Amino acid sequence: MESISPSLIQSMKNFVLKYGPRTWLLLGIYILLCGFILVEDTSIYHRLFYILFIPPTIILLTQRNHFRIVSNPIVFLYLAFILVSFISTLVSTPAALGNMSTRAGYIFALFATASLAFTQSTRYSSYAALMAGFTVLFACLYSFGPWLADLIKAGHFDSRFIGPGNLDNPLLSSHIFGFYTVTFALTATYANKRSLTFASYLAAICFLIMTLSTGSRTPVLALAITGLWLPLINPNSKTIATLLGLCTAFAITYAFIPELLLNRGLSYRPELWSMALEKIKEAPLLGYGFDVEPSLYIAKLGTAFHEPHNMHLSILYFTGFLGFAFWTGMHVAALVACIKNKEKPIFVLASCLLVYGVVAGMTEGGGLLPRPKEHWFITWIPLALIAALSYSQQQRVVKKSSTEDNRRC
Repeated sequence: MESISPSLIQSMKNFVLKYGPRTWLLLGIYILLCGFILVEDTSIYHRLFYILFIPPTIILLTQRNHFRIVSNPIVFLYLAFILVSFISTLVSTPAALGNMSTRAGYIFALFATASLAFTQSTRYSSYAALMAGFTVLFACLYSFGPWLADLIKAGHFDSRFIGPGNLDNPLLSSHIFGFYTVTFALTATYANKRSLTFASYLAAICFLIMTLSTGSRTPVLALAITGLWLPLINPNSKTIATLLGLCTAFAITYAFIPELLLNRGLSYRPELWSMALEKIKEAPLLGYGFDVEPSLYIAKLGTAFHEPHNMHLSILYFTGFLGFAFWTGMHVAALVACIKNKEKPIFVLASCLLVYGVVAGMTEGGGLLPRPKEHWFITWIPLALIAALSYSQQQRVVKKSSTEDNRRC
């Protein structure tokens, strides 16, 4: 048997060293964005996240220039937010500090891995995200078809679409469908290839239909606000056309199926918010700490809710006004970064995802620092995307400056 030549072994080794880390990072992005569809067991989805995101974070922290990610305003404000959360939890429920620290580490791993991936290649990272989006689309259409057929057969529209895989709640599913509606609408707006433009428009329409089919109204409002934001940050004929297309879709929906938008009132949200604010007044500075859930009793339903169904009020409840200031600061810093780079389509897309997430979180959001799940699509993923884009841009500037200095020498 002929032995393998040393040159071939060296070539294989070089190939693995060159493309292995990049493949790992891209696979992490792909699994994060569509893994909940591919597996039905939440614990498996979480394990995949840990395997794919923790190692790159460790690698980043062992590099000499790892401090640069902390200098990113979004990441710095996140760490300040975690410090406040730590103090609040230490005061109220010190036994929960271990669990809180672990959850905070998962989110930092998201920031770190996304930053490494986009530093390696913004283009391939974007392709991985789009591939994940199309994977979600095909999987959801496979279950949407039978659901729609049953709906038409029944002759009424009181059923709410949920989706396959880990998805088990129509409101939470709407976060993901809305996320991809924005992603593909913006991809279609800025894509240079006709084939990608056409495919992205079709995907955006399908995700918009699925968003409406969940029967959740807040994502509709979030999409409307996002549509208004788009021509503000980047006014041109394409963005205005995207806004008009979205308005047309809503008008057609209201004209033919108004119950999708109007059939369930406010779902006791104002009552929940009012009771949550009363509890916040009792611990305004630092809040109640990690894992101290409120008990908000609705007499008409005879049920106690353990979250205010408002992400921003949840942050205010758990971390007080001090934590909420850093939470707001993260979003403001992210938005400022996008406005500064508004000539770049990917920053425009990121800003739209951020705006969508902020508005979508107005009627949903529970515990502080959740594990990877639907809530991440309207909170941590948009923030991590903007932090990663800013970090990769910073690294390119540093590399270019270093190269110019070497040439001078």
